[in-house]
Amino acid sequence: MRWYNVLLLVVAQYLAAFLVFRPLYQWRTSVLDYRLHLIIAASALVIAAGFIINNFYDHEKDLINRPQQTQFERLISRNTSFQLFFAFNTLAVVLGWAVSWRAAAFYAAYAGSLWLYSHKLKKLTFIGNLAAAVLAITPFFGIFFYFGHWIGDIFLYVSFMLFVELSREIVKDLAAVKGDVIIGYPTLPVVLGVRKTKVVLLLINIISFVPAFLVYDYFSLPVMVFLVSCLMSITTVNLYLLWDDTPERADLVNRYYKVFVIASVLSLGLFAV
Repeated sequence: MRWYNVLLLVVAQYLAAFLVFRPLYQWRTSVLDYRLHLIIAASALVIAAGFIINNFYDHEKDLINRPQQTQFERLISRNTSFQLFFAFNTLAVVLGWAVSWRAAAFYAAYAGSLWLYSHKLKKLTFIGNLAAAVLAITPFFGIFFYFGHWIGDIFLYVSFMLFVELSREIVKDLAAVKGDVIIGYPTLPVVLGVRKTKVVLLLINIISFVPAFLVYDYFSLPVMVFLVSCLMSITTVNLYLLWDDTPERADLVNRYYKVFVIASVLSLGLFAV
């Protein structure tokens, strides 16, 4: 279930709650707010269920791209995987209902969207990448709705993370192009070719600079320094990827992107500076 991703989501939501939506000196209020903990627990359960159902539908492709790891993951039967998927989502909706009916509806819709992505959307060229990126940042909106207000800078910051996730999804397709070709998934590398897909990746990278510089008034200097540094690092890594067509290089770049995502989550603490 990729527990490190679930853990990263939990950390990100707590950082937002403790440092962005409430001042740090109100930490006791956040600690004693049981509904906040229920919201974050529900998000973690739905994300975990999403990984389960995604691995379920990707079994054949994963056997090609990462056979040893996939065989280990299949120690749990497919029937058990489905049972866990429904159990986790049901528990998430119940926890959401303990907060409000709106929270329950939000997590029910989110769970349905994750299933739709795994079953249908991920097989659509580029739409699958975009859907994956949007679903990756969706749990942040649960926190937004819970606190009942929108903060411009954090919303724009999450939008920046959307570009990072979209780029990472394309890099993952570059690393998994062999399995996609054999199974018949019409991903960007399969449809456009590896070289053209890398050009698309660089174009997305360039576009991601625009919001970072247009909204400089929203961000403090530490946040802006991080954003610019991160964008420059991503550009360097993408250029590094451009000169090598091997899946191994794409897999290495994907690991760099994981570091960027972790850094982006931890940098939420900069909003308290």
